[in-house]
Amino acid sequence: MKFGANLRKLRAERDMSQVELSKLIGVTSQAISQYELGKRVPDATALLLLSDIFNVYVDSLLKGDISMRSRNNNCKEMKDSEFQGFILDELRELRKDVNDLRIEANKSFDKLSNTQK
Repeated sequence: MKFGANLRKLRAERDMSQVELSKLIGVTSQAISQYELGKRVPDATALLLLSDIFNVYVDSLLKGDISMRSRNNNCKEMKDSEFQGFILDELRELRKDVNDLRIEANKSFDKLSNTQK
Protein backbone atom coordinates (compact mmCIF):
# COMPACT_ATOMS: atom_id res chain seq x y z
CA MET A 1 0.00 0.00 0.00
CA LYS A 2 1.34 3.42 -0.96
CA PHE A 3 -0.85 5.35 1.42
CA GLY A 4 1.94 6.57 3.71
CA ALA A 5 4.09 7.85 0.87
CA ASN A 6 1.10 9.52 -0.77
CA LEU A 7 0.08 11.23 2.44
CA ARG A 8 3.62 12.49 3.04
CA LYS A 9 3.87 13.79 -0.53
CA LEU A 10 0.51 15.58 -0.46
CA ARG A 11 1.24 17.12 2.93
CA ALA A 12 4.69 18.29 1.81
CA GLU A 13 3.30 19.80 -1.40
CA ARG A 14 1.13 22.05 0.75
CA ASP A 15 3.94 22.90 3.19
CA MET A 16 1.77 21.44 5.92
CA SER A 17 3.27 20.05 9.12
CA GLN A 18 2.13 16.82 10.71
CA VAL A 19 0.77 18.88 13.59
CA GLU A 20 -1.30 21.08 11.25
CA LEU A 21 -2.73 18.08 9.43
CA SER A 22 -3.45 16.26 12.68
CA LYS A 23 -5.55 19.18 13.92
CA LEU A 24 -7.56 19.19 10.69
CA ILE A 25 -8.56 15.54 10.97
CA GLY A 26 -8.72 15.25 14.76
CA VAL A 27 -5.83 12.89 15.47
CA THR A 28 -2.42 13.32 17.08
CA SER A 29 0.69 14.28 15.13
CA GLN A 30 2.08 10.88 16.18
CA ALA A 31 -0.83 9.24 14.34
CA ILE A 32 0.08 11.18 11.18
CA SER A 33 3.68 10.05 11.56
CA GLN A 34 2.56 6.45 11.95
CA TYR A 35 0.31 6.73 8.88
CA GLU A 36 3.23 8.04 6.83
CA LEU A 37 5.54 5.29 8.09
CA GLY A 38 2.97 2.59 7.30
CA LYS A 39 2.69 1.55 10.95
CA ARG A 40 -0.96 2.51 11.28
CA VAL A 41 -3.95 3.12 9.04
CA PRO A 42 -6.55 5.84 9.52
CA ASP A 43 -10.19 5.04 10.15
CA ALA A 44 -12.82 5.68 7.47
CA THR A 45 -13.68 9.14 8.81
CA ALA A 46 -10.06 10.26 8.72
CA LEU A 47 -9.67 8.86 5.20
CA LEU A 48 -12.66 10.86 4.00
CA LEU A 49 -11.31 14.01 5.64
CA LEU A 50 -7.88 13.48 4.06
CA SER A 51 -9.55 12.93 0.70
CA ASP A 52 -11.38 16.24 1.06
CA ILE A 53 -8.36 18.16 2.35
CA PHE A 54 -6.16 17.03 -0.54
CA ASN A 55 -8.93 16.84 -3.17
CA VAL A 56 -8.12 13.26 -4.15
CA TYR A 57 -10.18 10.12 -4.35
CA VAL A 58 -9.86 7.81 -1.35
CA ASP A 59 -8.79 4.92 -3.57
CA SER A 60 -6.12 7.11 -5.18
CA LEU A 61 -4.87 8.09 -1.75
CA LEU A 62 -4.72 4.44 -0.68
CA LYS A 63 -3.52 2.79 -3.86
CA GLY A 64 -1.12 5.22 -5.34
CA ASP A 65 -2.17 7.30 -8.33
CA ILE A 66 -2.50 10.70 -6.73
CA SER A 67 -1.92 12.39 -10.08
CA MET A 68 -5.67 11.91 -10.69
CA ARG A 69 -6.62 14.81 -8.47
CA SER A 70 -9.33 16.93 -9.98
CA ARG A 71 -12.31 14.86 -8.93
CA ASN A 72 -14.49 17.98 -8.82
CA ASN A 73 -13.84 18.77 -12.49
CA ASN A 74 -15.05 15.34 -13.56
CA CYS A 75 -18.30 15.72 -11.60
CA LYS A 76 -19.18 19.10 -13.12
CA GLU A 77 -19.20 17.69 -16.66
CA MET A 78 -21.50 14.72 -15.91
CA LYS A 79 -25.23 14.41 -16.43
CA ASP A 80 -27.36 13.52 -13.39
CA SER A 81 -27.62 9.85 -14.30
CA GLU A 82 -23.88 9.62 -14.95
CA PHE A 83 -23.19 11.38 -11.68
CA GLN A 84 -25.39 8.95 -9.75
CA GLY A 85 -23.54 6.02 -11.32
CA PHE A 86 -20.25 7.68 -10.52
CA ILE A 87 -21.24 8.17 -6.87
CA LEU A 88 -22.37 4.55 -6.57
CA ASP A 89 -19.06 3.36 -8.01
CA GLU A 90 -17.16 5.58 -5.59
CA LEU A 91 -19.17 4.25 -2.65
CA ARG A 92 -18.50 0.66 -3.71
CA GLU A 93 -14.78 1.43 -3.93
CA LEU A 94 -14.86 3.13 -0.56
CA ARG A 95 -16.63 0.14 1.00
CA LYS A 96 -13.96 -2.15 -0.44
CA ASP A 97 -11.15 0.12 0.77
CA VAL A 98 -12.62 0.35 4.26
CA ASN A 99 -13.00 -3.43 4.36
CA ASP A 100 -9.36 -3.84 3.26
CA LEU A 101 -8.28 -1.43 5.99
CA ARG A 102 -10.36 -3.30 8.56
CA ILE A 103 -8.70 -6.59 7.57
CA GLU A 104 -5.25 -4.99 7.74
CA ALA A 105 -6.01 -3.46 11.14
CA ASN A 106 -7.24 -6.82 12.46
CA LYS A 107 -4.03 -8.50 11.27
CA SER A 108 -1.96 -5.83 12.99
CA PHE A 109 -4.00 -6.22 16.17
CA ASP A 110 -3.61 -9.99 16.09
CA LYS A 111 0.13 -9.67 15.52
CA LEU A 112 0.41 -7.22 18.42
CA SER A 113 -1.69 -9.46 20.67
CA ASN A 114 0.51 -12.45 19.89
CA THR A 115 3.70 -10.57 20.74
CA GLN A 116 2.34 -9.54 24.13
CA LYS A 117 1.58 -13.13 25.21
